[in-house]
Amino acid sequence: GLRLYRDAVSGVSPDGGTRLRPVSAQLDLASSLIDLRELDEGSALIDAPVEDLGRASTAESQARPLLLRSRVRLIEGRLDEAADAAQAVLDWKAGGDGSGDYYGALAQCQLATIAFRRGDLRTAEKALGQLPDRPHDPHADPLSAWLSLVAAFLADARETPGQAAASLAWAYDGIREFKWL
Repeated sequence: GLRLYRDAVSGVSPDGGTRLRPVSAQLDLASSLIDLRELDEGSALIDAPVEDLGRASTAESQARPLLLRSRVRLIEGRLDEAADAAQAVLDWKAGGDGSGDYYGALAQCQLATIAFRRGDLRTAEKALGQLPDRPHDPHADPLSAWLSLVAAFLADARETPGQAAASLAWAYDGIREFKWL
C-alpha cells in the first residue's frame, strides 16, 4: 500500500518516464507518513517542490503544508515552532478570500492541542471557542473528529476520566473509519 502511494507521487511514470507530482497527492502522502511517525520522509515531501498544482486550491497549496509542518513539530515536542506554523495559517487566512476557512479551523484545533500540551487549559478552551459553531458529528470529517478529541482532552483535564471516555465512544464505534486519529 505505502509503496504504491510513494510510487504515485515519485514523479516517475510506470513506463519509466517522468510525470508531474500533483500537490494533493504529495501532501496526502506526507500526512500519512506523519501519522506513521515517518517524520523525516513526511517533512521532505512537505518541503519538496510541487510541479503540478492541478485543481488544488490556494488553501491546499499554502495552508496545508503549514498545518502538516505544525503537526510534525508538535509530535517532535517543539511546541513553539508548532504554534508558529499554526498561527501562520491563521495569518494567511486573515488576508485571504475565505477559501481557507476549513484550514483556519484546523489551525485553531492545532493551537488548542498545543495549549493543552502546555497545560494551559484556558487558552485551549479559548482557541476552541473561536471556532464557528458547527455540528459536532465526529463522523462527518477530520475537523469534527479532531474537535471532539480535543474537547475530550479538556473534559478529562477539567472533569473526570469517565466523562471524557464517554465523549469518545464515537471513536470506538467507528474505529475502522478513523484509523488516523
